[in-house]
Amino acid sequence: MVELAEGSAPPFTHRAAFGSAKSDLVDQVVDRAHEAWAQGRHMIALLDADVRDASAGRLGSTAAEVDFRPQAWLATRSAPAIIATCRDRTPGPDGTLAMLTQPPSSTTDSDATFWLRAERRIETDLAGMPVDLVCMFDTMSSTPSHLHVARVTHPVLIVDGVNCANPDFRPYDELFPPYRLRAADELGPADDVVGFGPFPASAVKRWLREETASAGLADDLVEDLALVLNEAITTIWETDQDHTVTHVALADDWPHLPLVRVHLWRSDTAIICEVVTRTPLPPLSPLSPPDDQRLRMLWFAEKVSGQITVSVHDAGPVATGSRIRIRAQRA
Repeated sequence: MVELAEGSAPPFTHRAAFGSAKSDLVDQVVDRAHEAWAQGRHMIALLDADVRDASAGRLGSTAAEVDFRPQAWLATRSAPAIIATCRDRTPGPDGTLAMLTQPPSSTTDSDATFWLRAERRIETDLAGMPVDLVCMFDTMSSTPSHLHVARVTHPVLIVDGVNCANPDFRPYDELFPPYRLRAADELGPADDVVGFGPFPASAVKRWLREETASAGLADDLVEDLALVLNEAITTIWETDQDHTVTHVALADDWPHLPLVRVHLWRSDTAIICEVVTRTPLPPLSPLSPPDDQRLRMLWFAEKVSGQITVSVHDAGPVATGSRIRIRAQRA
């Protein structure tokens, strides 16, 4: 790893530190506190109770200089809200605030997906702000997926107390490039793109009613289209599992639920909806149920209306999975 030169960090720095035991995490807290104080910075620390208490014991009377906050804040407040809450404390001479967080250890891949989105939101919210953020990770109690997320989302690693450029870091947009249709599809830019979380039936129906209000689709056809689209979104969730992060659209509210993106096109003859999955799927035959169990319910859902067709295609050169396209033909 390459050690970073002094003064090479931007106003917002995002570092990661790893520990295989509670004592390692406590060492990090103590080291980061002394680092902040040496630079005249105030430090906010969002830790679990065990690490917080052990760190306070190690710091002794100086523990009062650390602004300990509940770990749960990470999942209940946005990063700017946390910073704003602590603005009553004076940052360092350079105006920088030191912030230390301990994301809860992930026990499932869906937890890891949540933290990937959280890391992305933090990067977006704090970009350009004078904040030195260090995230600590417990390597013994987190899933491999969560640790992978930690490695690829932090540009700087703290290794033996030294700041090193992270060779595994990749910008979010490089990890998950936006999905684009192939030019041969000739659909052009989508008329609308919206994200849905799990169990989206009511939200899908409401959205389609709004989108088709001026399109002249019969109410029954809108209901049928909503049913099929809901099943397609459910197929994405069940197929991609932890890979649904490839279709993340960050919501305004916290927490940021993973959303499957739906592209919608309107034409004089049809309404077309499309979702994309990272996991490749076989083509659908309109005449016989698919052998792939993941597509069974979607195949059956298509049969609700003779005006609706569902097709599965290769996702094209910018994605590795499949596109599920739903076409509602006007009568």
